[in-house]
Amino acid sequence: MKVFQYEDKEKKGEKAMAVDVDSMLQGMQDLEESYGVTQEKILDNWYELKRQLREVLVAQLQAEQAEAEKVEKDKEPKK
Repeated sequence: MKVFQYEDKEKKGEKAMAVDVDSMLQGMQDLEESYGVTQEKILDNWYELKRQLREVLVAQLQAEQAEAEKVEKDKEPKK
């Protein structure tokens, strides 16, 4: 699943995150091919996609927080 950042046109200067639709649809297709397309399986597949998306977003946020902490640490005066 591909996630990317872009500049939000409505909120000048702010960055937003989005998921590439093609990669999302490909993920859904892969799940359908593996697990089937019954009503129950489609629901399970949807929850799996949500879980994968949450993992990607959490990893992205953790990376951003680590980078921000590094920048703050670099700003501290050296002893």
